[in-house]
Amino acid sequence: SMPLQKYESNREQVRIYILNKLLSGCNLYAGKMTEKEIIDGLKKMIYNDETELFTPRLIKFILNKDTNFGSGIIKYNRHLTIPVNHFFPEMVFSKNTKGVSIATQFLNEEIFKTNFDAILLKNRFKFNEDGSNPKLSNFIIEGTRLVNGNQPVQNFPVGVAKWLINNFYSRKGRNKNLTILDPCLGWGGRLTAAMAFSSMKRLDKLTFLGTDVNSSIYNRYEELVYYWNKNISNSNIELIKAEHPTPFEEILENWKFQEYLGKVDMAITSPPYFSCEKYSDDPNQSYIKYPEYDVWKNEFLYKLLKNTYELLRNNGEFFLNIQDIRSKKSTKINLVNDSIELAESIGFKRIKTYYMKQPTHGNFQKNPSTNKYVQKLDGKLHKIEPILVFVK
Repeated sequence: SMPLQKYESNREQVRIYILNKLLSGCNLYAGKMTEKEIIDGLKKMIYNDETELFTPRLIKFILNKDTNFGSGIIKYNRHLTIPVNHFFPEMVFSKNTKGVSIATQFLNEEIFKTNFDAILLKNRFKFNEDGSNPKLSNFIIEGTRLVNGNQPVQNFPVGVAKWLINNFYSRKGRNKNLTILDPCLGWGGRLTAAMAFSSMKRLDKLTFLGTDVNSSIYNRYEELVYYWNKNISNSNIELIKAEHPTPFEEILENWKFQEYLGKVDMAITSPPYFSCEKYSDDPNQSYIKYPEYDVWKNEFLYKLLKNTYELLRNNGEFFLNIQDIRSKKSTKINLVNDSIELAESIGFKRIKTYYMKQPTHGNFQKNPSTNKYVQKLDGKLHKIEPILVFVK
């Protein structure tokens, strides 16, 4: 019922408003969070629980014995990761396989116009009945995802990372010193989980080794650690990084990491899925450095596995989140099987596989993916991603 001219004016106001927020450093993945909300959100990651399985506050669903998938499916509370996303507004500039980022939806007026019209006029993502929508950023992100078929970049869920760390710690002897490696630090989800775990268990020392090639966020990890220790809890964490953004395939050339050869207790990461997600335009990003899959597999993936193996102690474990993808030519790339074969050729032994439930939208229920990693839970279909567990 709104006149067309007014609708077009309002649409452009929405675009400019969100664009200004985005360019001023506001994280659309975290929304507008106050300092108190950030601190309260981070504190929720700490609680006293000596059992192997966490309470529903962190993990809503653990190890479905009826599933045919590996050692079980982990259903997590993704809202717990939102406070961490707040520290990494660059997430919205990450691109998918098509070279499209969430930021593109607002920077390009024509793309925004097409997408916004499709969302509203086709009623692809409903407003509240009273016309308000307190989570406009979520509306835009999810809406553009529905229209374009784009999967927004996701942070690794803090609850899952913390559960995996606790699971390892409970099985391996509860030493008050722990050394963890993350070959691809990404958006800080696993680092935050390690701090929450150390604060909960009151470890004497947690040494966290990691690197990344995204130069725009490379100093953000120290800021995150400082913020945690100042406002949340003393995590007794020592963050070990190379002096500059360093590809993990070159990390053993760094003297800091050479000191930890054969000394790391566990490793956990979610590396780039070849060219599926493009986190930045840095020349050392693996999709730029190794644009052909066969080269990427041998020069990036193999060396990531090999260097992790060298850093782990005997009986140390490696938790690798990886997923099969399709290339630009729609050719299926078997990242999971390739990872297993390469890891076993190096000397790793695969001991189990967990699966994480992924967020899906309404259209997925009507037209489920042909991907083999689909599971029916609670009457609905869900994508799931493997977490391969290897032991040295």
